[in-house]
Amino acid sequence: MPSIPGHPGAENEESHKWDVTPPFRDTVWRVRATRGNQPPPRTDPRLFRFDVIIENSFDLPMSPAEAWPLLTDVARVAPCVPGAKLIDAVDEDTWRGELAVKLGPVGMRFVGEFRFVSRDPEAGLATARASAQEARNRGSADARIDFRLSSTAQGTRVDVVTDLVLAGQAAQYGRSAGVVAAVSRFMIGRFAESLKKQVLAATASDS
Repeated sequence: MPSIPGHPGAENEESHKWDVTPPFRDTVWRVRATRGNQPPPRTDPRLFRFDVIIENSFDLPMSPAEAWPLLTDVARVAPCVPGAKLIDAVDEDTWRGELAVKLGPVGMRFVGEFRFVSRDPEAGLATARASAQEARNRGSADARIDFRLSSTAQGTRVDVVTDLVLAGQAAQYGRSAGVVAAVSRFMIGRFAESLKKQVLAATASDS
């Protein structure tokens, strides 16, 4: 069975390989474009840069009005992200945390901040910025993440567009768009699956 390197948490990171099949059919992904991915003329790995835009989507069995407070509650949804650990809240829009992930055969741990730049509950739109350094100084990751919630017959569709820039050795290890997209596909799929379980469990407890 095909697999990609993944990371369910900080522990035992070398022993996990994850199936690339989405946990449910509503998870999709597409690499839209890559920019500025040529290696520098010198061989210093600190100069490598990799820029990719990734699109994902998933469905939730609840209305956009119900999904909005859940998806914007970082403390609640962070445990649903594979390899993520929330450290603390800086203010009402900003959180510090870490993310352990594998890029190709190499496990990396990024430590940084996640910040909501804008939130519009009426339109169902949000934009966030994430910036992190690799814990062993092997590069950095910066991302702009745009979220859009829309109503469907089954509940809510969540579209996520991530403009990701990797630099340094992190860019070197993840410079294949296929590797980054597959890791993103896995992480969004597991995130959505965990979130869906939260929703169903809450619904069952309220009934």
